[in-house]
Amino acid sequence: MRIITILYLVTSVCNGQGLYIKGSTVSIAANTVFAVMGNAQNEGTLINNGDFQISGTWQNDGMYDAASGGFTLSSSGDQIINHNAQSFSKLSITGGGKKFFLADLEILQELNLVDGHLVSQNESRIYATNTLIVLGGSDLSHVVGEYVSSGTGAKLFPVGDGSLYLPITISSTSEALLGASAVSPNPVLTFDNSLTEISKQHAWRLSFENGESRSIIIELPDNGQSSFSDPSVAFSPDGFPYRAVSPLALQNNLLVSDAFVASPGLITLGISSSIEKLPALKVYNLLTPNGDGLHDFLKVENIEFYPNNKVSVFNRWGDQLFEVSGYDNLQKIFDGKSDSTNKELSDGTYFYVIDDGAGKRYTGFFVMRN
Repeated sequence: MRIITILYLVTSVCNGQGLYIKGSTVSIAANTVFAVMGNAQNEGTLINNGDFQISGTWQNDGMYDAASGGFTLSSSGDQIINHNAQSFSKLSITGGGKKFFLADLEILQELNLVDGHLVSQNESRIYATNTLIVLGGSDLSHVVGEYVSSGTGAKLFPVGDGSLYLPITISSTSEALLGASAVSPNPVLTFDNSLTEISKQHAWRLSFENGESRSIIIELPDNGQSSFSDPSVAFSPDGFPYRAVSPLALQNNLLVSDAFVASPGLITLGISSSIEKLPALKVYNLLTPNGDGLHDFLKVENIEFYPNNKVSVFNRWGDQLFEVSGYDNLQKIFDGKSDSTNKELSDGTYFYVIDDGAGKRYTGFFVMRN
């Protein structure tokens, strides 16, 4: 395969030690390798239909057109990717070393993880398209930072902590963005009575578009790192201890969960003590908010076992009148007032929907008499 450079305008300079493009256009033809043995700085236009290989820093202050070409970071030492949030069609990581990305990267077609780590700086993220193909992935090559994907179905998140490859596959029926990153050691070590033990070594941080909760299924590799003989998914919504939300079953060398409702927070491996014994919710279907101390608010028995809950109230026409997360029968309660107007509602029959935050949904009605 020949190395060919097609330059337009004489202000582009390329040599064995680096590449500097200023105010001109460089076009890399298909089936062509364009190798830069050093740093590359673009202040013009670079159109890539071949394979652009860099062993130094990539500084893009101009226009990079990913076209159909590949972009390869090939050094055995550390490299920096600093650009203006443009896309890569095909990104390959080879040679070893750390590849620090200082701005968000969007990868359109293929991510090939051969040797080396993609390491986030400045809270930058990897954005994967719905059709992205991920190749490779190992202890020697993975993403150290947040990897964000979209689209329905099972999506692989090729993340790790810089030493261990800790991939997670997440299935969802939502098109909205979902992000995951590996965290070592586990930053939260508290858990409720639904668990007897959690992993102290590793966790995965989940983020959801607009912070919305979502039903997901996760798959983790059965790599022998866990000593848990009967593992379960332990979930810690931001600000809360871990609690058991789903068993994990071994299927084709993968630990696969049931569907459960998650929101922004952490998941890890745990041993469940009473996941099947958590008490069901019971809603008292009479509300008399007259201040006499009896039925003054909508009481939901056992809600304290489900700190990640969400309670909504509707009228008979389906209009939402009240909604709160973390309903607790104490401070966060429905006492007969609309949360949008703070006005007392009239007597009648109302309907509730409760998402317990652990995969179950309760619906029903209650009668309110002032």
